[in-house]
Amino acid sequence: MQALFIGQTYIDVTFLTDRLPVGDEKHVASAYAISFGGNAVTAAFCCAKLSIVPDLITPVADDWLGRMFLDMAAKYATSASTERVRSWRSRGSNRFASCDRIATPDRGAV
Repeated sequence: MQALFIGQTYIDVTFLTDRLPVGDEKHVASAYAISFGGNAVTAAFCCAKLSIVPDLITPVADDWLGRMFLDMAAKYATSASTERVRSWRSRGSNRFASCDRIATPDRGAV
């Protein structure tokens, strides 16, 4: 069985605290967790857990969170190869976006 998922990557950062800060109050968290989501990402990781090798096309940033995501994809038996697919300039600003591709070991990159 083959499965292709295309969608956004979302990163959730959850902090554990003794209480919620109020107003401008600062409070130091005792722990935190980082998890990855988005409909396509979650579905692809679920398929991998069910021994279905997924293909996933999703944007991945070139920073430490992007590298953490690629490590998680590898943990779910989805090897990753990155390739810039498309770039664009957003209405006069200097913001650029790129999309990486994630490949499966036996079928190559999508």
